[in-house]
Amino acid sequence: MQTFKTFFKILRARGSALVIYIAVFFALALVIGGTGGNQEEFAATSLRVGVINRNNHAISAALVEYLHDLHDITYLQDSYTVAEDEVFFERLAFVLIIDNGFGEQFAAGQEPALRYLVAPQATAAEIFVSRQLDAFLQNLSGYIAAGFDYRAGLELTLQDMQQRVTVSVAEGSVQISPFLTATVFITTSLIIVMLAPTLVRFKEKELYSRLAISATSKRKRTVGLIVASLVCVALVWAGVMVVTSFFHHESLLSVRGSLHMLNVFIYALVVAGLAVFMSSITRNQDAIDGCTTLFSVLLSFTGGAFVPTGLFSDTMRTIAQFFPSFWFNHTNQVVYNSIFTGTFDTTGYLWGIGIQLAFIVAFFSVALVVGKEKAE
Repeated sequence: MQTFKTFFKILRARGSALVIYIAVFFALALVIGGTGGNQEEFAATSLRVGVINRNNHAISAALVEYLHDLHDITYLQDSYTVAEDEVFFERLAFVLIIDNGFGEQFAAGQEPALRYLVAPQATAAEIFVSRQLDAFLQNLSGYIAAGFDYRAGLELTLQDMQQRVTVSVAEGSVQISPFLTATVFITTSLIIVMLAPTLVRFKEKELYSRLAISATSKRKRTVGLIVASLVCVALVWAGVMVVTSFFHHESLLSVRGSLHMLNVFIYALVVAGLAVFMSSITRNQDAIDGCTTLFSVLLSFTGGAFVPTGLFSDTMRTIAQFFPSFWFNHTNQVVYNSIFTGTFDTTGYLWGIGIQLAFIVAFFSVALVVGKEKAE
């Protein structure tokens, strides 16, 4: 109990640093929450899709007609550079490119590939539109394989697809907003600021000696530190969820919302492990303060809080995969994508959670080993 009280006395002394990070988070919440929009409205609205049709064939024309019934179509000039600009600046979410000879090859029973470009951070749009295209082509392919002329197959396919034109989010499904990506910043910053410097203070000679000669055993002191740290993690997690609920109340009160909250809690434990690791390698408060700022910014960046991960280069994405915040964002994206696909990628979600749990084990294990070596 004595250790627990001492922990929070030390923490109160760092109140100014906590206030700064909390103020930044509220500013982000107001900006992103106010401009993010309602995901349900977006899901029920057609996407902005561009088309470059280089093939003068009935199958290509029918495919474009099918997309026209589903989305807001823009016909682009035959220029790959123009298409890249449209998706890079997010004027279009998806650009379909139908190459010359596509219709003839498909009618002959071959499987020519469609090409497309997708806007950064539009993974859900890619899955959504590409699955619609696959459904159309697979339906038509089935009619052709059954012996129908491709023209008759097109008529039947368009009739079949017409029944699926109305696309909306099912009642009670979850609308997970990109706003939630910003939680990586406040979760990382607050937990490191709260835990790392406070744990270092407990290793200072004066405080350590005072606790050592007290009536509290070493085991109880350790338990007290663990409980106090977990309370801090829980408070940060609860605070983030309360703020989030103001903007996305209905999103969180559902199964997918619960999965998101679990992801945030797991990530909070990852950051707690990092804070413990930082406190084990140095007792210098200035070094801790520097590392706190460094890791807060680094993890927030690799977690997509400042720059969407969809804008990362291949090299940057490869590097980011070595940081837990990347997998936190990945797991959020799995939940977010399920709104559009109607299916939940359980493997992808568990993979993201599993990697974060591995980071927790790694941080605490290394901290334990380093702590024992310094004690000896």
